[in-house]
Amino acid sequence: DTKELIAIQKLGIVHDALITSVDEALMPLFTKYVSQRRAFMKHTSEVTNIQVTSSGSSFEYEGQRYDISMRGEHQTTNAALAIETIQYLIKQKQYRVEPNHILQGLKKAFWPGRLEELTPGILIDGAHNIEGTQTLVDYIQSIDQPVHIIYACLEKKPYAKMIALLEPVAATMTFTSFDDPGCMDPTILFETSNHSNKEVVVDVTPYFTPKEGVVRVFCGSLYFISELRKNFFSK
Repeated sequence: DTKELIAIQKLGIVHDALITSVDEALMPLFTKYVSQRRAFMKHTSEVTNIQVTSSGSSFEYEGQRYDISMRGEHQTTNAALAIETIQYLIKQKQYRVEPNHILQGLKKAFWPGRLEELTPGILIDGAHNIEGTQTLVDYIQSIDQPVHIIYACLEKKPYAKMIALLEPVAATMTFTSFDDPGCMDPTILFETSNHSNKEVVVDVTPYFTPKEGVVRVFCGSLYFISELRKNFFSK
């Protein structure tokens, strides 16, 4: 959030602002900046009655029930921002968008590699930073089956902290690599982990086959996830 605000300030452009998921400590900065430029600002209302399932999420926003195909509570706040954006365009630009168009659009929205289900029992998620990893952990905590995490990341990432976040929600941890010069050595990831049930493998394709009673989650890098998707759908 801070980086976004600094970037806007450097550009010196008058922006209307639609904001969600902002650290409360930063709100006065956003408010002051927008007010000085006499621009419009809308902070999304609270999302309520959230339900997250294996097939997506549903929630209520300003009295209306919405369904989205993306998993995770954080996606409902993203959806609320999308709703406010459309409402803004309707009012400011006089776009003609019917309520059912919004409902249908949210339901069809899809983000590859973000808690994406490749097949029942197998999920992939970028989770390439602390915030993304915590969001993934929050979702895993809603899964009522043992979770097998298959992890790879870039060397430049804070992998020790991310592994520490994942360990409590993982029944098993597998460390591997992907085709990128910046990929972290999986043996170092293995040695960094304090998990009692861990391993290092070179070929993760055997884990593309679902295992009954277990949810497999591939995560740690968007590069890793991109490679996985390509290999999975070409097998």
